[in-house]
Amino acid sequence: MRTRDMILRCYGERDGDLWVTVCVDLSLAAQAETFEAARAKLHAQIQEYVYDALVGEDKIYGSQLLARKSPLGIRAKYYLYASLSSLIQFHRDAVTLFSEVLPMQPASRPC
Repeated sequence: MRTRDMILRCYGERDGDLWVTVCVDLSLAAQAETFEAARAKLHAQIQEYVYDALVGEDKIYGSQLLARKSPLGIRAKYYLYASLSSLIQFHRDAVTLFSEVLPMQPASRPC
């Protein structure tokens, strides 16, 4: 990790037949049939969002966009999952905590 990297707190949880992944720090979410697919969708969404905030068309609002937090209920759920995971192991088929690390200055527009 470089000093200009951004570490984002995220979690994924099963919702019926789908996985929902949430980026707590940017208030973004994605869903798919598998955790891996939902995480990949969220990662792509985060890359596009950060690109637009830093060098894209939303650059003038970049500091506001990168400081946008999720609603309190989403943040509370993340911290509940984080505190419970230290006491007991979540069943991987229900909830997964993870981080996304992105450079603060992307070199090119994400695909």
